[in-house]
Parts: sequence; C-alpha cells; structure tokens
Amino acid sequence: MLGLLAIAVSLGLQIWFPRLDSSEINDSWNVDFGGRNAIYQFAERRWSQVSRNLIPLTRSAKSLSPDGTLCILGPARTPSDAEWSELLDWVGRGGRLLFAPPWKNPDVEIPALGVHIAAFEKPASSGGTPLGQSQPQPNAGPPPNPIPELRPDKVLAPPPARAAPPEASEPAPVEADDGVFPLTGIVWQTQAEITGSKRGDVLLRTDQGVQGVELLHGRGRIIVLASDHLFSNRALNDDQSRRAGVLAVRLLQRLASSDSSLIFDESLNASGQPQVVGLLLNHWLRPVTLQVVTLLLLFGWAGSQRFGSPLPPRQPPRHSLVEHTDALGNLYWRSRNGLVPLQAYLERLLTELRLGRDAERLPRRIDHLAATTGLQPAEIETRIRLAREAVSRRAVRHTDAARLIRLLSELRPRTPDGHGSPQPSAGSAQNI
Repeated sequence: MLGLLAIAVSLGLQIWFPRLDSSEINDSWNVDFGGRNAIYQFAERRWSQVSRNLIPLTRSAKSLSPDGTLCILGPARTPSDAEWSELLDWVGRGGRLLFAPPWKNPDVEIPALGVHIAAFEKPASSGGTPLGQSQPQPNAGPPPNPIPELRPDKVLAPPPARAAPPEASEPAPVEADDGVFPLTGIVWQTQAEITGSKRGDVLLRTDQGVQGVELLHGRGRIIVLASDHLFSNRALNDDQSRRAGVLAVRLLQRLASSDSSLIFDESLNASGQPQVVGLLLNHWLRPVTLQVVTLLLLFGWAGSQRFGSPLPPRQPPRHSLVEHTDALGNLYWRSRNGLVPLQAYLERLLTELRLGRDAERLPRRIDHLAATTGLQPAEIETRIRLAREAVSRRAVRHTDAARLIRLLSELRPRTPDGHGSPQPSAGSAQNI
C-alpha cells in the first residue's frame, strides 16, 4: 500500500506541483504575493507583443529587437558585469530597459551609467515590510492630499525636503528638482535609494531619497527603480484606489509603445535558483524528473515485493563422499609435495597386508600376495622398496607420489569377481 501510494503521488505531481519558495522566486508565473503574474497578464492585454525571455542575457541581448523593451523586475540575482555590458550595448542601439533590484538585495551598482542603488543600513519604518508578509492597510479615509489622474505632461510641485534615514550616511543625491510621477496616496515601500547619478530625469522621489530615474544611453533609454515592490501582485491588489497599478503601467508606457515588443526577463530568476534542485525542478525539466522518480519507485517496489505464488523451499545441497578427499588432494597438489599422502598410504597398506612386522614370515606373505594379485614377488618387493625410499626423503614430487600410490594400490588382493579391492579415489591421486 505504501508503494502504491508513493507511485500515485508521483503521478499526481505531473498534473499539479506545489510552488516551492514562492516568496524567493518573483517571476511572472508566480501568483503569490511577491510574484509578477498580475502585471504580466495586464501587459498581454495592452501590448500586442509580450513574451518571456529564458535565454541567458549574454546571448539573448544580441538578438533582441532594437526597438523592444526589456523588463528586469526583482530578479533572483542581479546581472553580472558581462550581462550588463551586453545589455548596455543593446540599449545603445535603441533598446529600452526597465530595471528594479530584488527586494532582499537592493544594493546594485552600474558603473557604466554612474548609478548606485544603495541599500539603507537600517530600513525606515515605511519601507520595511517584506513582500511575503501581510501589509498593514491604510486608513479608510481619503488621503490628506489626493492627487489627480496621472498625466505625463503634468509635473507637480516638489515634495518636502528629504530627511536622511536614521544611522545612515548622507548619500550623493540626484540633482533634479522634482519627480515626474508623484507618489501622493501610494504606499511606496523601499529599502534603498538611487545615488551617484548626475544626469537623467528623476521620475520618483520620496522623503527617503530618489526612487526612480530615467537615463539616456546611446539611442535608447533606461529606467532604474530603487524598489521592485510596485510590480508585485500584492502591491497591485492592496491599493484601494488602484494608483499603484496606474503608476506601474505609466512606467511601462514611458518606454514601450503599443506596437513594440515587451519582454519580461526570467533568465536571472532561473539561474538564481539553487543549482541542483532548481535545475531538476525547473519549469521545463520537472516532467522528466518526475518520470524518473516514478520509474525508480516502480523498480524499488518490484524488488521489495513478491509476485506470483510462493516457490517451494529449496532442498539442501548434498555433499559428495569424496569431496573431502578431493579438497585435500588439491591442497597437496598446490604444495607440490606428495610426501605426506604417500607416507600415509604406505603405512595404511603395510598394516592391512601385515607386511611391516614379523620379518621371518614376510617372504611367505609376499608369495601369498603374489598369488592373489598376479604379480611377481620380486616386483612386489621392488614397489615396496621404492615407496620406502621415497618417504625417507624430505620432499617428494607430486607426480612421483601419485605414480607410487597407483603402483601400491595394485598390491591389494583381488576380490572373487576378479576385480581388485577398493582403490583410492582417482581424483585424489590425479590431484596429487
């Protein structure tokens, strides 16, 4: 039952797979609080050419359309130096780029543009709510100074002077009078500010610093934001007056026209995941991984369970009577010395034939043995003498010992049916 349950779960995961670390992977497929699925679905309805990019930026930037717009919104990792170089080359040819750093690591520096997104040493109270947690709701009443509908040609009065965050060094502010897009009535959450840039237009500014700038680079334009919270599903859903959604769309419209292509980059999210788990559970490799897991479960289940009727118990193997003799003969053959078996056989034979004692009766016993074996008495004495001379040595070659044992075995008296008495095992003599 456990094996069937595990196989059923692995097959069910082919249809529905839970989202892992949804708060960490803020891609355009994610429908959780930190995802970008809402802005992507809205862009599909407003722009004619909307797509995702999964190819590394070092390769895809060379094939992007010169009049297209690329959005990098809170990626799992920031672009490398090589990727920034390819992106800026593409922007210089006429491309448009919208970049917002990830929430957990907003400290990003772009030396080629002279822009530094500096994270606060201690986040201010209005910008410290993580994307995965619930956001405190504003008061039910209208904002103190509601703003009119956002218009690209209307620039509001500059906001109050900015107060530096507590325990933070004074950064180099962007030299601009005000922001193009006001933030009155919008809950703007940030953990960084943009410093170091002496050129470009300030799009967004709060009492915590510059939050968005627009820069010209070659024939193209770049919008850099200090926070990616504006494009999250939670920000677009929690805003009661929908001002955050209007601002997000106006930022996209500032770069991308209705007939141009709008691309959301997902290559940085894919490469920013853990290498082993992220690769095996990738959106494209996940079905193959689950297929392999299912096959392994089937293999393990088949190997641990019994199939069919039980087999009868096996009978214990029977040992041969001469098995011990053959094994002992193999040991003597490996030692290349047949002295011990020859000496044992000679003593046993002389004891049975009573040829080792009572020398006075020895000739008569030899004559009787010659009559029963059909051999001459002199030949019997010669065989016994050769065997005694051999056992008196320190070593006997195994071939000589085997030959003498065969000669001594012929001295046994024959049985009434004409055959000799039981001889030693042929295998043992051959092994010796």
